[in-house]
Parts: sequence; C-alpha cells; structure tokens
Amino acid sequence: MAYPQVLQVHVRLLEPGVKEVCIYANPLDMGRVIGKDGKMVSALKAFISGVKAKDGFSYKIVVVAAKNPYVL
Repeated sequence: MAYPQVLQVHVRLLEPGVKEVCIYANPLDMGRVIGKDGKMVSALKAFISGVKAKDGFSYKIVVVAAKNPYVL
C-alpha cells in the first residue's frame, strides 16, 4: 500500500441484525484493498463469516475512498 496511514475500518449497525464494515483507503490503494479478481475482499468475507457464526450478525463490506486521501 502506498498510504497505509490512511487506511481505516469502521463498523456500524445498519439495522437490527446487520452491521456494515466500511474500509476507508486512499484512492490509489483501493485496488490493493479489493485485490486482484476480488481475492482480498473474498478473504475478508471468509473471515467475517467466522465472526458471523459467532455473533449472529450479518455483515456488509464497503470499500470507500478516504475523504482526505493523504492524512488521517
């Protein structure tokens, strides 16, 4: 990643039983977060499936360009 200091992850409750995992990254790094053919996001989904089995929530993953792409 070119700007790892910008990467942030926020989790919020969308509705009862559904949480959103929002990953903020520099626009130049978004491709790396998603991964080639979506492999990185697929790995995150597999990890979250394990969490889902434990806590019972459904999760939505969103990758977003950071508002300030160079500084936290």
